[in-house]
Amino acid sequence: MEELNSYWRQMAANSQGGAVVDLTSVTFVDANGKALLTRLWQQGAELRAAGCLTNCIVEEITKADRAGSSRSGRKDKQEGS
Repeated sequence: MEELNSYWRQMAANSQGGAVVDLTSVTFVDANGKALLTRLWQQGAELRAAGCLTNCIVEEITKADRAGSSRSGRKDKQEGS
């Protein structure tokens, strides 16, 4: 988690956008990881997931729009998963 957070800060400092967070090999996400993924998604990262756990987490995160309201937003899930 700290490595992802550090990398994201570097990207933000360099004003690089369009980051993709690939969660396809992830098997567990704790509360701190979910909070970090939520913040990254709200700041413009695309979340890609495969498998039941990560797909559910990505769905929970992306069901709110990027401003954090309860309105529906886009779901950034990998096709065919």
